[in-house]
Amino acid sequence: LAREYGCRAAGDYAEPLADDDVDAVYLPLPASMHAEWAGAALRAGKHVLVEKPAAMSGADAAELCALARSRGLALVENVLFVHHSQHRAVMRYVADGAIGRLQAFDAAF
Repeated sequence: LAREYGCRAAGDYAEPLADDDVDAVYLPLPASMHAEWAGAALRAGKHVLVEKPAAMSGADAAELCALARSRGLALVENVLFVHHSQHRAVMRYVADGAIGRLQAFDAAF
């Protein structure tokens, strides 16, 4: 995969944190590991995109937010809501006309 996209592969999550060429990391780890690795990445000076929940407690989340803010880094909790299977089902219903003709759509999340 690294060869296909012309990038370096990492053997573990610590390697990119030590790499000065890496500006940001994505953490798709189990939820129980999010705060630990997000904190490590922020302390290493990396912007962080972490799957939800970003932390398992309010205290951990507040600590991560304070750490990101103090270092001028982005800490973003990823929400894959747009890729949820319910959206595929609704798109099918609309395309098939099963729920009538779409007149307008407005959403907020």
